[in-house]
Amino acid sequence: MDPRDYWTAIRKSWIVVVVLGLVGLAAGYGYGHGKPDVYQSTSKVFVSVAEGSTIDQLAQGSTYTHALVSSYAELATTARVLDPVIDELGLSTTPTKLARSISSTSPTNTVFVEITVSDSTARGSASIANAVAHSLSVVAPKLSPSTKAGTEPVALSVVQPAQTPAGPRSPNRHLIDITALIIGLAVGVIVAIIRALVDTRIRSRHDLDRVLEAPVVGTIRRAPSEAAGLSLVKSPASARAEDFRLVGATLQYTGVAGSLESVLVASPLGGHDAADLALNLALATAERGKAVLVIDADLRSPQVGAATGVTSPRGLSDVIGGAKLEDAIQEWTGGVDVLVAGQAQSNPAFILGSSGLGKALDAAKNGYDLVVVVSPAILSAADSVTLVHQTEGALIAASARRTRRAQLVRAIETIHAVQASVLGVVLVDVKAPSREEHAATAHPATAPSTSAAPATGPVPVTGTDAK
Repeated sequence: MDPRDYWTAIRKSWIVVVVLGLVGLAAGYGYGHGKPDVYQSTSKVFVSVAEGSTIDQLAQGSTYTHALVSSYAELATTARVLDPVIDELGLSTTPTKLARSISSTSPTNTVFVEITVSDSTARGSASIANAVAHSLSVVAPKLSPSTKAGTEPVALSVVQPAQTPAGPRSPNRHLIDITALIIGLAVGVIVAIIRALVDTRIRSRHDLDRVLEAPVVGTIRRAPSEAAGLSLVKSPASARAEDFRLVGATLQYTGVAGSLESVLVASPLGGHDAADLALNLALATAERGKAVLVIDADLRSPQVGAATGVTSPRGLSDVIGGAKLEDAIQEWTGGVDVLVAGQAQSNPAFILGSSGLGKALDAAKNGYDLVVVVSPAILSAADSVTLVHQTEGALIAASARRTRRAQLVRAIETIHAVQASVLGVVLVDVKAPSREEHAATAHPATAPSTSAAPATGPVPVTGTDAK
């Protein structure tokens, strides 16, 4: 995936990203407000020698206090120091439990002892810190050996009493909320990317470009439910109708349709995409004064008759069997004639493989400028392989909702395997056309550039992305 693919994945799944971000924020809010407030307060004790009149005595005293200060830091969390604190403040706890809320340290190369107390109340943290500092200053000198004069050799002084904190030290609820929101959004982005990786459907022209080296013939936007199907009949002035006209103009002005007498329209899998594209393309071609015949060669699941409302006692299967072509062809609308599938057959592949099909198509080409043959799904039946050799190439309708990359690649490879040509691919049922397609449909009469021409020979497949 390139950066554009990542952005597209996030944009398509933005609701998932937002929802997971809000879920993360809600979880962080609940976690942060579920934790009790913890207040911290620190008192600082200075350790010094009690006496010394000469430089040597003072130096020895300094060395002595440096050696003891780390021990005094440890002493601050012992029962010898904490029992008086519990008694003084009337705390309902034990020295062991109280010690867990006390952090006593001595900064390197100093003779200070810093006593930090964590408590559920601001006043309690300050009171306990000051009480511990006072108790330490009383207990510690008594543990040191007395001088010859019977005095205590060290003195501990509280130089910085603990102050009542203005607010809790933890939890940092703002930080928790922001962190949880970021985590939720990150999870949402990951989910969006995974969804994009798992979803191998062809959603846009960009996805097609990753599968095909040759550009597609065009894209057909998704129709509103009331205008689905034959857009050139139901809503000829709609943007979707212009999409079909643009596909027809692309085929004409790039020099393909100028000599094209017959084309097979098929889709990788079943559905109405092939018939829909074939009929609308026929109508768009007929608007330019061309005589067009649409033949329903899907003898397994015919759709042209139902889509056009044309009924006839004879159809393609009857013509192949010997009926006259002109008796089976029915006028439809917009200058387009229709040859329906005809009577259901038990072995469509055998019938389509007979010489009668070639004779029928040759006769049709003599009477029409363009013959559009609707084929069964390429991957569902072998009929399309037989039919494509009776035309000048296949125009494949790939659905943005249903067709997956691997299916399109297999369909193209199936056509190539019988040495037939893929004239191009039309992406149908597209949710939103790109800016380029908007510009193109705004000027349907303008000839497309030759760079957008469909390949007249086999369409190369990029195997690395065909998954």
